[in-house]
Amino acid sequence: MSAGMSRALRLQRLEELLLTSCDGRTSQELASMLDVHRTTVWRDIAELSSQVPVQQVGDRYLIDRRDYLSNVRLNKGESLMLYLALRRMLRRGSKLPPMMARAMEKLSLAIRHPSSVQLAESIQIAQREQPTDVERAKVWEVLLQGWMEWITVRIRYQGYGRTVVEEHEIEPYFFEPALLTEGVYLVGRCRQGTGLRMFEVERILSASLTTRRFERPEDIVVDQMLKHLWGILYGEGMIEVRLRFHDPVLAERVRKTVWLPTQEVRDLADGGVEWSAQVSDPFELVPWIRGWGPDCEVLEPPDLSQSITQIEREYGGVTMTTALHTRTASFSQSFYQSLLDMLDGERIRICLQCSSCSGICPHGLAMEYHPRKMIAALRAGVFDAVLGSDSIWMCVSCYACTEVCPAKIPVTVGLMTRTKEEMLLSGNVPPELQEALERSQRYGNPLGESPRKRADWAKDFKPEIPIMARANRPVDVLWFVGDYASYHPRVQHSTRAFARILQALGVDFGILGPEEQSDGDSQRMAGERGLFEMLATKNGQAFAKYRFSEIVTTDPHAYNALSNEYPKLGVSYPVRHYTQFLAERLPDLKPQMKQELSATVAFHDPCYLGRVNGVFEEPRQLLRAIPGVELVEMSHYRENSLCCGAGGGGMWLDGFQWEKAGVRLSEWRIGEAMRASGADGASLRPPVPAKKRRAKAAQVAREQERDRILAVACPYEAPRFEDAVKMVPGADKLLVKDIAELLADCMGLQRGEP
Repeated sequence: MSAGMSRALRLQRLEELLLTSCDGRTSQELASMLDVHRTTVWRDIAELSSQVPVQQVGDRYLIDRRDYLSNVRLNKGESLMLYLALRRMLRRGSKLPPMMARAMEKLSLAIRHPSSVQLAESIQIAQREQPTDVERAKVWEVLLQGWMEWITVRIRYQGYGRTVVEEHEIEPYFFEPALLTEGVYLVGRCRQGTGLRMFEVERILSASLTTRRFERPEDIVVDQMLKHLWGILYGEGMIEVRLRFHDPVLAERVRKTVWLPTQEVRDLADGGVEWSAQVSDPFELVPWIRGWGPDCEVLEPPDLSQSITQIEREYGGVTMTTALHTRTASFSQSFYQSLLDMLDGERIRICLQCSSCSGICPHGLAMEYHPRKMIAALRAGVFDAVLGSDSIWMCVSCYACTEVCPAKIPVTVGLMTRTKEEMLLSGNVPPELQEALERSQRYGNPLGESPRKRADWAKDFKPEIPIMARANRPVDVLWFVGDYASYHPRVQHSTRAFARILQALGVDFGILGPEEQSDGDSQRMAGERGLFEMLATKNGQAFAKYRFSEIVTTDPHAYNALSNEYPKLGVSYPVRHYTQFLAERLPDLKPQMKQELSATVAFHDPCYLGRVNGVFEEPRQLLRAIPGVELVEMSHYRENSLCCGAGGGGMWLDGFQWEKAGVRLSEWRIGEAMRASGADGASLRPPVPAKKRRAKAAQVAREQERDRILAVACPYEAPRFEDAVKMVPGADKLLVKDIAELLADCMGLQRGEP
């Protein structure tokens, strides 16, 4: 301890030292531990005694834990460790007992912001997804009351695979988590004379208090008692279970870990191991064995192997091996299994290694491990090398690899996104992405802007933009504005343009304003699934408060999330992108398009509008309807469109990706737009034949007067492409406009807008 420690921290540490010592500590010991003089210790003890029951026994000081519950105070590092431990418990997938949920809620209060907020949201989601089992809650309450008040409990108990229900009266001594499963055991003495027993709480059918009290032995040594009890459960003349682990990496883990007191491990010539243990009931090990995946082979007993095979046939999951399985994998089997469990995930087994995915990948040449090489590494059992590289962060989740894969493997949402999840868990994240994710968690948007400012773009807007909480009435259309459309100065021009179009059409609409959170789709594709679910839940709660017929959004990423991902979380509403919404209203729009724009327009298909969701025609219908617009196509368009580079977290990885690739995808796209629209000057050169020189010169002059425009329909794209225009030589003739801005221009609605 440093002598420079503040007094508040020193008092906290003093309390911890007194609480953790059974026999107490002398003032000299405390002074040495705190690195202060003994007089300082005496003064601190006197101050602490006014808040905490400090006792002095001879020359030793202590706090009797039976009389005191400490107020937990954690520093940042301790908060993080507790947060990670609780998150791990929440991710197990088993039911969350009500008392555990309440305990987690209280512990979340001791964790520092922003982790406390995220943990609280995760607890709420877990409680909603796992409804409370009232009968199970009653069992827990009775067992806890008996344990706390030293009252015997009468239980009805049914062992694993048993048909007979046993009745016992027990003296509850303590609770202990299971060795191999997620269960909890109650340890106590049976009054029927059978001595100490362990009962899995989940298999206690009912429990009731008796009128008898008991004295708990004072000399209980938990570890010694458990060693004896585990020996009873797992050993001494019981049935032998033998397993074979083929994967050398898994084998190393098995060698180093004592799973059961009676286990024996024998090395095999191929680098694997054979594991054996004596157990009373082999079927107790079923969840543990299944958790190892296909590299765990059941050798004995035969009925255990048959039972697991039958379970896999009926319920899916890992297909357990019953014969030699030569494939090895150095990365965890849970990762491989998570890919197979996804929709069409089993197709990864039939990858042809044709390199179509890597060839179409816009950053493939800059990636140490492109998609094909990642699949090859997974098959070869060297996927740890992929996780040791940061090249996965070059993936912009554009779905091009998925689109061209002949085996129809879900490369983007499966392999690439799952790899990002593992990178996040290991902390291998570029700082700029980490900052965006933290802002999303804290503020509800990746820009770090205050939620109160989300509707500031609509200030002084006439007529006023209805905010649902203020309007307090049903609307036909709920407009999900999105992050960049709400906050980014450049994109706000497009936002106001669309608002004016809605008003011109007489659409009854409203926005959520401060209640709106980020749609979370880009965060999800960057590997932060938990954050996505938190944001989706908050948006779902906001939606549920109001009445509307459909949701319209100007953001393709929000459109994708609301259409395809939110329904999986129970948030389901009719959703359309604004181009779909306006294309349906072209008969009402055309009479208001009175101003000719005289422009050659190349349209950029957003990945999450076109390639992912198949919306290609509606944006083009709107552009063709604008008077004076000549619509042209770039070399990459529709399903083959080139990504702007913002997806999958790319919006927040611009610097990282530029350092790796030396170029930005947005700059490539600007080059294509220049060539397609004639902004590069190629179509402006006068023809050689002399006879038509004058006519062609006049045509060229007219062409020079036309605007060259790259049209977009995603809030990520306008600022990215305008930045790229500044970087690409000769691109100054190219304008970047959202379709909504072009429509508002020809309708004469862009009052005061640049």
